[in-house]
Amino acid sequence: MSGASRNPTGRHVTDGMVIAPCSAKTLAAVRSGYGSDPIARAADVTHKEQRRPVMVVRGTPQSTVRR
Repeated sequence: MSGASRNPTGRHVTDGMVIAPCSAKTLAAVRSGYGSDPIARAADVTHKEQRRPVMVVRGTPQSTVRR
């Protein structure tokens, strides 16, 4: 089991969480509280526990088509 899938239970005490790189979809899911995947749910629990999720948002698409 990965760390991201265990954290949403709130049983693991951490100082916060870093999401890097963070896609626009993940940023929107975390911001709106929509737990669509384990990363968004873990960030939601981190915020609920009054810890800070840090998101490093990608500035450009990671595709060779758009370069």
